[in-house]
Amino acid sequence: MNCIIKNCTGLYEDREIVHTLIKNGNVIVFDKVPAKVCPICGDIVLAATTVRRVEAMLRDLGTPERSAPVYEYRKSA
Repeated sequence: MNCIIKNCTGLYEDREIVHTLIKNGNVIVFDKVPAKVCPICGDIVLAATTVRRVEAMLRDLGTPERSAPVYEYRKSA
């Protein structure tokens, strides 16, 4: 499939990505999410079924398989 970004000539490739979002002030990371990614501009497209699966997982988060520190960006003085 051709990339949908204006003037980009890339073709989407099947890849697994890290999808990060914030819910109720908490950073949530999903690893190995299937996606179409443009190798030229980096645009990412998630299938509707993938979005529905992520939404379902958000409703019942359970215990994460892994955890990571989160650092907040601070402007230098």
